[in-house]
Amino acid sequence: MGGLFERVTPLEFDQFLNPSDYEDINAKHIKNQKIMKNVYLVIFIIYLIIGIISLAIFVKLKNWYIIKQRNFKLTFINGLFAFISGLVTLLVQIYTLPCGFTLYVSDVINPFYNAIFLSRSLRIVLLYKFNIFKGKNYINIIFYINK
Repeated sequence: MGGLFERVTPLEFDQFLNPSDYEDINAKHIKNQKIMKNVYLVIFIIYLIIGIISLAIFVKLKNWYIIKQRNFKLTFINGLFAFISGLVTLLVQIYTLPCGFTLYVSDVINPFYNAIFLSRSLRIVLLYKFNIFKGKNYINIIFYINK
């Protein structure tokens, strides 16, 4: 089974470029591609099952106090975008997708869910470390940052 970053010799590269001259190499390559496509298909199906079940359980538990405290909408959007990003990453290995589609995922969705993650992390630090949302320790933050 050929790996993604496997080195090839100049002869193997020439054989790949001129498949009619080397029928056995071409047949081996096609066989390896089919095996890799099947492996990625299994990984894709497992990812779909786990992702959909996780998001469904999260929606079912949206009234739980811990999820309410963590802001359900923001967390669900973050999980949905992370799921879409992983879905497209695996889908590219199985099917040929338009360049604009993968570009949209990498340039819009990934930064968006990373920004959500970072803002949520900042909220946790401000909420639990500095108690900024309770409105009484603003002076402590200024002194802590200036140390």
